[in-house]
Amino acid sequence: MYRTLICTLSIAGMILTSANGNEWKLYENSSIGTLWYIQFIDDMRGWANGQDNDINFDSNGRALITSIVLRTEDGGETWKKINFNTSFRFIKQIFFLTKNDGWAVGEQRGDDEKMHSIILSTKNGGDSWDVVSFIENSNVVLVNIYFSNENVGWVSGFDYGEVLDEEFGDNLILATNIGGLILYTNDSGKNWTKKYRHEQLLILNTQTLSSINHGPTVEGLRSIDYIAFSDNNHGWAVGDYDDKILHTNDGGKTWRVQKSNLLSLEPDPRQSSNFRQISAIDNNNVWVVGGEGQIYKTTDGGTEWKKVVPGNEYDNTYWTSVKFIDDKHGWIGSLNGVILSTKDGGINWVREVMPYEKTVISAPSEDRIGISDFAITKTKIFVALMDGRIYSKNLNSK
Repeated sequence: MYRTLICTLSIAGMILTSANGNEWKLYENSSIGTLWYIQFIDDMRGWANGQDNDINFDSNGRALITSIVLRTEDGGETWKKINFNTSFRFIKQIFFLTKNDGWAVGEQRGDDEKMHSIILSTKNGGDSWDVVSFIENSNVVLVNIYFSNENVGWVSGFDYGEVLDEEFGDNLILATNIGGLILYTNDSGKNWTKKYRHEQLLILNTQTLSSINHGPTVEGLRSIDYIAFSDNNHGWAVGDYDDKILHTNDGGKTWRVQKSNLLSLEPDPRQSSNFRQISAIDNNNVWVVGGEGQIYKTTDGGTEWKKVVPGNEYDNTYWTSVKFIDDKHGWIGSLNGVILSTKDGGINWVREVMPYEKTVISAPSEDRIGISDFAITKTKIFVALMDGRIYSKNLNSK
């Protein structure tokens, strides 16, 4: 297994209070659901996706979750809802390369009445979609998608593997070789090749459905939820319930664990000990954020990762999103709606005073206004919230 010389350092930062909170503007107040991702390809054209909060059920009692996909062609001033056939299809993430060419990853009910992962594409900006790949194995769950050009792309997620009924000690358990998964295409998504598959034994108590243990400690990810590339060759991947960073320098043909054991707790589905998102500025400068207040940066492509500490009050913060436009200027967002920004590469931080700030402070945990994702154009930064709202402000006021 390939390893790099790694040293973890800590940067103690200062927290300042933003005086520019009134420059944030509410662009979309979509109270109908939750937004997960937002993306712009230029100053005018952008997309956001998520799910409807209202869940209906079919005659068999199966949940019917409605996907939400929004599109803007005027720089976020107005957003139009894109319709999918949502009675049997659920969209998890969309990715656009041009104003016309885009892909989506989600799930669709098959003839066997099971949900199967699907990959879709559009040639008209999202007005219509075609299924380009239907994953026959219903144990495969795909959640993230990224394309570097019209032909080359990656999807990631996890594979439940083989589920076994066995006895371990006095408990009847289900054991499954769950594993993170990365698939690669060079023909616009028509065919996919497995480029990474990690297996780890997951043991569950069948009485309580709680985790007993996760099997032996191995080098890999049990789920790969986010991929980011700085160019066609250099990419990084992180996943849920794991504290490892994967890296490729050959366009995703091979992936190796670049960094592990960063977090203070053992991976546990009941904890927030995982990395959530990546911002790859270039081949050297990369940021990752996640649970337990974890913020890490590298300036040498991952040989050395430094822990960034914006302030002791954020030690337990679940950071959900990160976006940098260069090695100095960036933003991080959290599950409870806090946004911090930096102009000096994370040495000092400013807390953005958002229009919803009073709601965030007083709201109970189940009503948190979480930050889902950031998107940046040449002139603006956009932020999508978990409650369906989209805010933006001019970059010249950053």
